[in-house]
Amino acid sequence: MKEETESSLELLLDTMCNTFGGVIFITIALVVIISMTSSLRQKKSDDSVSLKDVEELKVILAELQEQLRQADVQKTDLEEQLDTASSDPRLRMMEEIAALESAVEKRSLLAEVQRTALENSRLEAAVLEKELQNAQDDLQKHSEEIEKDVLARQEVTAQLEALRQEQEASRLNMVFTTMKGRKELPYYLILQNGKVWRVGPDDEELLHPNADVDARSHAMEDGQIQVTCVPKNNAGISVYAGEKLSAEFRQCLASLPGNRVPCFWVTPESAEVFYALREVLKREGKFHGFRLLEDRDSYGYAIIPSKNGKVYEY
Repeated sequence: MKEETESSLELLLDTMCNTFGGVIFITIALVVIISMTSSLRQKKSDDSVSLKDVEELKVILAELQEQLRQADVQKTDLEEQLDTASSDPRLRMMEEIAALESAVEKRSLLAEVQRTALENSRLEAAVLEKELQNAQDDLQKHSEEIEKDVLARQEVTAQLEALRQEQEASRLNMVFTTMKGRKELPYYLILQNGKVWRVGPDDEELLHPNADVDARSHAMEDGQIQVTCVPKNNAGISVYAGEKLSAEFRQCLASLPGNRVPCFWVTPESAEVFYALREVLKREGKFHGFRLLEDRDSYGYAIIPSKNGKVYEY
């Protein structure tokens, strides 16, 4: 239907162009004839015009007038056809079709823009989802690491608390107050910075500790004698050689008198070393004692006179 309407319009426009061309041609011809008539009249005034020429001009004029009349008729028909075509529903239909096509094209363009925007939104959503997943993975990893750290800290805290309680119990309960004539008297050893110094005492008077330490005695008002010991820098035996007890330390323990029990004075910085040493001694069935010193404690023991002789305690 669209093609038929376009063909009718093309024929109408072609006819209108031809008609207007004919009108223009006739108009030009009339102008020429009038000019020629004027020229002939002027010439007649000057020279007599032949009758034959006048008749020919009349014939030509009549033909031109007829052509002009026909052109006017064609012009009128064309104007009527043009008015009819302007009110033709097919023309309005064509205009509506053109408007619909324009609207469809605009809708298609808008749909394409929306589709592109939707695709970009999906891509951005995928990128954000991936970043969110990575963040969740990192958070899970950090949470697991934090949980492991918390468990490790709790385990270490429990071990330290157990060690503290054990040390506190040992400190409160193990007090060596012995008489000189009793068997298995304590033999004191200083444990400091991973080394051991022998204290003893070794002599019968209890006033002379081992040569590994410098000793100083002081008489008190109540008759007690306070013996203070200071480890010598050039003495001392390493407790460990690598991860095992050193041969020198084992030889030191073996050289102690058979009727004496090793008793360690342990400084705070050597508590960890002594804890490991104590586990070894317990596994080997070697009886021993210890005292955990405070930061300001000094190494020493007191000699207390009694009716049965001298006794000493630390």
